[in-house]
Amino acid sequence: VLPLSIRSFSPQWMEKPFYTYDRLRQELAGYGTTGDYGPDREVDVEEDQPLDEYARYEAEFPMLGKRGLLDVEQEIKSLKHDPERRHLRPRLAYIFFYLFRFTRQHPYLALWQELFAVAARAGVRVFVYIMPVNVERCRTEVGPEFDRVFGQNAGLLRDFVAEQTERHGLRVADFLEVMGRGCFYDYTEHLNQQGRQRFQELLRPEVLAALG
Repeated sequence: VLPLSIRSFSPQWMEKPFYTYDRLRQELAGYGTTGDYGPDREVDVEEDQPLDEYARYEAEFPMLGKRGLLDVEQEIKSLKHDPERRHLRPRLAYIFFYLFRFTRQHPYLALWQELFAVAARAGVRVFVYIMPVNVERCRTEVGPEFDRVFGQNAGLLRDFVAEQTERHGLRVADFLEVMGRGCFYDYTEHLNQQGRQRFQELLRPEVLAALG
């Protein structure tokens, strides 16, 4: 049972050395995979690693232009303590989390493709669920540009999952846009009690059907 988060493809996750991408590359290498998912980075994946390397990365974002990733993160945090500009925090966070440039050449897609192939060769059934995003709040805070860019990214991810399903017989549940804004804490993607209850109601029958 594998959760798939669209935010995990963002530069924020990809370029932090101790985040998901490099950790999964190392773990998959233990299963005899090629590990050839993009440029090698000589990094330590321990979570106490300094962010010096992360601070060097920049990315292009709509409405923001080219920004340093650590600079954007620090601005999001600083807005929490600025009463006059605090209202800008959700907008900046949503752009940073979800409106990144996403293509089929993304190295994380290659990693998922290899993972599905490993499972298929081992005869392991795979159930993938796409995790929910607070799209209602995102549209309110960001405006029409959110639907344009997020729609492209979501479409690319769904097309990829559909191709892998046809190739490897995955079972998939798509919860990306099914949860209302009342199901999330504040501006984040984290589910509150109402959201967790609703998500459990949606996820449980899908998992049971996959196991059956």
